[in-house]
Amino acid sequence: MFFNLKDDIGEQHDLAAQNPAKLKELQTAYEAWAKEMQPAQWVRQDSRTPGAGKTTAQGVPRGGGIEARFQQYDRNKDGKLTPKKFPRADIFKQMDKNADDVVTLDEVKGFYGGSRRQSADKK
Repeated sequence: MFFNLKDDIGEQHDLAAQNPAKLKELQTAYEAWAKEMQPAQWVRQDSRTPGAGKTTAQGVPRGGGIEARFQQYDRNKDGKLTPKKFPRADIFKQMDKNADDVVTLDEVKGFYGGSRRQSADKK
């Protein structure tokens, strides 16, 4: 579809058939631009997720819980997360209870399963 939004903001008149050369030019420009873009780095967390129940682009099951998310960030599969592997430095520091600059799955489970919720309940 091809619209002149300056004159047709409601997109009522498709101009594709009348301007095939311009349509092709715009499609080519869009395809070149799209190749330069990175894929989305987020994953929907609701029922509108395409392919719900399947895996994310990183191979992690959607809605897989703490273990699945941990595995997503633990790319070298050493069972540890470092600040470089985990995207949220503020949360990383809270999870790293022993301050060794490494977070294990047990620390993550403890953070999300206990201490974080308990402190939120106290507020």
